[in-house]
Amino acid sequence: MPLNIYHQSVRRLKWKANELLSQLHPNFPHKLCYFEHLMNHLELQQTFFDNYKFGFSYCRSLHEKEGVCVFVQEDLRYVKIDMEIH
Repeated sequence: MPLNIYHQSVRRLKWKANELLSQLHPNFPHKLCYFEHLMNHLELQQTFFDNYKFGFSYCRSLHEKEGVCVFVQEDLRYVKIDMEIH
């Protein structure tokens, strides 16, 4: 089964979750991938999308903020791998 992935650069993801999902209706993708310049771990922990679970995130620690996050449809199984550069 091919998976649909939606990706977008967005500002203030936490406050736009419902708006972003409404734009995707009725063809919701399997994965949501967002890039944001103001992203940080605290805001990601407070970001929710109906029918999606938090899959992965990365926020830069050397520079102030910036990151990426992935949300996966609740009914999909996935394996989380460590992609962080050490």
